[in-house]
Amino acid sequence: MRSKNYKDAKASFKPLEPRQMARVALVKGIDPQVEPIKEIRKQYLELLKKFTSFPDEQLDRLSELLEKNGSNDAIDNLRRWVHYDAKTWERLDYKQLKNKGVISPYDPVSQGLPELINRLNGLQRHKVIELSQPIERDGVDYLKHVPSRQKFVLNGKDVVVAFAEKHGIEVPENYRGGPPPVSMYKALADAGFTFRADIEAADGVISSQKYANRDISVLVIKHLNGDELRQHHHDFVEASEFFLYAREHGLNITEMLGNKLDDGGKYALNVYDTPSKSRHAKTHRVEISYLPDFKDPTNKTLEWMRTRIMCGCEWALNLRNFEFGNGETKHTAFTQETHAGLVILQLQMDANGVLQYSPQNMNPIPQLGFSKFIDAARYQLMQGHRNKDYVKETGIEILANEFWKKFGSNRMYWPEGKVANHLLGSFY
Repeated sequence: MRSKNYKDAKASFKPLEPRQMARVALVKGIDPQVEPIKEIRKQYLELLKKFTSFPDEQLDRLSELLEKNGSNDAIDNLRRWVHYDAKTWERLDYKQLKNKGVISPYDPVSQGLPELINRLNGLQRHKVIELSQPIERDGVDYLKHVPSRQKFVLNGKDVVVAFAEKHGIEVPENYRGGPPPVSMYKALADAGFTFRADIEAADGVISSQKYANRDISVLVIKHLNGDELRQHHHDFVEASEFFLYAREHGLNITEMLGNKLDDGGKYALNVYDTPSKSRHAKTHRVEISYLPDFKDPTNKTLEWMRTRIMCGCEWALNLRNFEFGNGETKHTAFTQETHAGLVILQLQMDANGVLQYSPQNMNPIPQLGFSKFIDAARYQLMQGHRNKDYVKETGIEILANEFWKKFGSNRMYWPEGKVANHLLGSFY
């Protein structure tokens, strides 16, 4: 999440238009902390002068202050005139921006997604990539009817078998897929098949030949009754960002109802009110059933495979009323999103307000590098020049899963130590 400030949650999470991405890149290009080569900074400064009506001498002054690491107040005062939504901007010449290297064209078909991942990983803040065509496929309903080839089942046969083989667990001959059979549950629990262990076991599976050419856009946890819980990498990152935002602004995550099971701290149903990203609502209600006990690091139950999560906010992929049928059997798709992630992060926070490593953390804490990768996909990847030609959630998820195929979960999640507040990096 990058914003001019964090006083307005809705603005902080708002996607940027392509022209705004280019504007941010131009301003970043005159900053020595972003571009160390003076000649390139001069090129960016000349472009800034061409594409804004802000007086040239004021832009020279901004450049000088950045060179000398001058007063923050003076720099901020000048920057506000060239923020991405300022009125001083003139019409951009995209052809010239490409010729100068501010915008780089990319064809995801001929050049491939793996190479795009390399380009996005660590992309400099004063660069923008323009795709020749969208990453997401036409006609695919990201919210409901996700094709099976675009799903990666976290507790499906491929991952369960990979974990079982590593730990010497016998797999029944009649196991054909879906969630693990009941006969395996005790052995999996004894071997520590937590959510984190599942993600790590999936490292080799997601990068195997079977999934190499699949555009995965959703992670799925299958329930024994056929229902599923869907999760998304960008929501894991956004939940951590929003969690830090909520702490910074004193926004509370409040338990409204807790129905505990007799066998410990797990809940049959608990209900939380979480902060809203909207100006029009103060809170959103999140309902979670069969949530694992995050406070007990020795607890190796497999409750995460039963968890159901529902949120009625406009950002949720709210499938509360969506059912998909297999013959006469009806199954429901549940979806975890940003607000549910806030609840899970809150439950694993210690008395000092520090997010702790949790063996069953179903909202993995992002590494800073992966958070920046998601950031680049949101704010530095355009699919044309029109206002809405930014990469949508489906495309971001496909890219995130390509990142996973290449680098593994260790580059994505569970950093050692505290979750740093620098996840909230501003645009300027």
